[in-house]
Amino acid sequence: MITVRSDVNIVVDRDKCYFCGVCVERCIMDNLRMYLAPCRAACPLHTNCHGYVRLLAQGKEAEAATEL
Repeated sequence: MITVRSDVNIVVDRDKCYFCGVCVERCIMDNLRMYLAPCRAACPLHTNCHGYVRLLAQGKEAEAATEL
């Protein structure tokens, strides 16, 4: 899981968020950051599951396959 943090009072609804990164990419104030989750940092396979899901959500299946 990637944690989204903000420099201002922005609330992320964790029940609806699936850590795709779209909010970070689209924030015009550049106030959102995503930090690497401990599970991903410790993954022995170095798998980027969150990046895979984000690319799938964007319809980039071929690029998503390179994340695994």
